[in-house]
Amino acid sequence: MFDISIAMVMGPTPPGTGVIAAALAAIVFVGQIAGKWQEGGWVVLIEPVLIGVWELFGRDINPVFGSYPSAIAAAFAATSSNATSPTSR
Repeated sequence: MFDISIAMVMGPTPPGTGVIAAALAAIVFVGQIAGKWQEGGWVVLIEPVLIGVWELFGRDINPVFGSYPSAIAAAFAATSSNATSPTSR
């Protein structure tokens, strides 16, 4: 019945508005998590840092002892797309 979009009501958005909105949303998210630091919010903020460090330094580790996150993700994708996975015997 009514076919009105936000662009019709507000007009065209200037370039870069989506980037600004995303940055503001990230700041608000981090602020909310930091406010719950004592309740475990620190895990959400520290985890990407630890995964990044693991990715950078994990390439120097012997693959017998462990691997880095992107290699694990690639192996998972290859195994899950392969019809002869070890669990499908």
